[in-house]
Amino acid sequence: MLAWPTLSFAAPPLTAVELTTVGVDVVAFTWVTGTPGTTEVELGSQAGVYDRHFDIADVSDRFHYATIPGLTPGTRYFYRVGSSDDQGTTWSVPSINNPGEFTTLDPPPGDRLFRFATINDTHVGETTAGLIVVGGVVLTPGFTIDDLEMPDPGQPYWRFTNEEAVRAINATEGVEFVIIKGDLSSEQTTEQFQDAKAIFDQFSRPYHVLRGNHDRKGENAGDPFLEVFGLDRAYYGFDRDGYHFVMLDTVDPPTGLGVLPADELAWLRADLAAHPRVPTLLFAHHPVAPAAPDFWRVATADARAFVDVIEDFREVLGVFSGHTHGNGVFTDDATGTLKYVYTAATKEYPGSYAVYDVYPTGYVQTQWKLRCTLCREWDFITRQEYFGFAPILQMGEVAQRNFVHRYPDVDADGAPDAVDNCLTDPNPDQRDGDLDGTGDICDPTPFPPRRSRRSGGCATSDGPGGGLAWIAPLVFVCALIGVRRRTIR
Repeated sequence: MLAWPTLSFAAPPLTAVELTTVGVDVVAFTWVTGTPGTTEVELGSQAGVYDRHFDIADVSDRFHYATIPGLTPGTRYFYRVGSSDDQGTTWSVPSINNPGEFTTLDPPPGDRLFRFATINDTHVGETTAGLIVVGGVVLTPGFTIDDLEMPDPGQPYWRFTNEEAVRAINATEGVEFVIIKGDLSSEQTTEQFQDAKAIFDQFSRPYHVLRGNHDRKGENAGDPFLEVFGLDRAYYGFDRDGYHFVMLDTVDPPTGLGVLPADELAWLRADLAAHPRVPTLLFAHHPVAPAAPDFWRVATADARAFVDVIEDFREVLGVFSGHTHGNGVFTDDATGTLKYVYTAATKEYPGSYAVYDVYPTGYVQTQWKLRCTLCREWDFITRQEYFGFAPILQMGEVAQRNFVHRYPDVDADGAPDAVDNCLTDPNPDQRDGDLDGTGDICDPTPFPPRRSRRSGGCATSDGPGGGLAWIAPLVFVCALIGVRRRTIR
């Protein structure tokens, strides 16, 4: 007579293995074990052959975080991670978010100019993560601090995640300032903004905030977001290290839906025109790329109007947002290789922050998970959000959260088009749309060739718009999340 195997509902020996960070000379991994064990990593130059062994921590743990520095830029490595206890060692095998190999980033030419960090979707005051409600019906109850093994009512998840982000960024060498890309609060109350400010005031360097849909004016008599953070207006610019930074307000005041009003776009055009040949980075809460799904980004017409503005300014070198609680990158034909980047939430899986190293010829983005003990447990719990599809929907692929972007340089003279001064070389050998003998990069007139690059408004996505993120079984989940984000986030 056949005997059915005994089922065990304990966590497997090694689970939730993720290659989280790939930098120029560093890599990081996280994983979970059912019982406490060691934290070990092995690296090699070919699959299955590992000649470097790293014991990361002497203390046994269930929630593992391994960082390996000192790697060679632009180099391919194969890896496996493992944990040991008195029963032996378990090693990882390739799986989703754990490919078994990586290539360290190759930085843009030149010396690093400066470094800054970003966080977003901190949701101070929130009590339930991953809640999905459609038409008043709760489809998934989400997760609360009561799901932790040892919950502490005095330590809500929004507090320990955001405080850890502040601590980690403060400890990151060279970070000069921080940008917080919206959804600072959960319910746009003065108290929540004050709690958020108390946390962010612990940054040891300046920080700049912009409004998210959870920070909307709503039914408040005043505007607590502006009042608490001492702002006259929710969109503004500032200059730092030879760059211009623009903070946009993409939030409809009563509803929180994504918009870019005509008066704000007019201000943006004037602001960009006032900073000729100054490299510029733009920040918004909602994604603004036309290719982004409509339940994430600003209204379709506003997204196209935004591109109509920035395509006339080669000075714009990056556009960054949050809101989706995931990671991804979009481009648009009208703006060529310009990346529209969005990064994951800080307050839940894959709870993280981004660091940017800016060079004369491009920038490097690396994403780092939070590593406090409660943060790692909370990361594992909220990894189960969205019917267990969070690792696909939220984490994104390695190249969507860790990458190098090189600025356009049409004449290949080492000076990006955004800052090419054209004083000693009018670049006559490169594209000359109006045939006046001065290349388009140096021509003082507008750039009709750049505008012509739009191909019927086509756009492409390197984020969850292709590949694994849109396989058929996820369509239903994406639709539900879209409804939730359109109405709640």
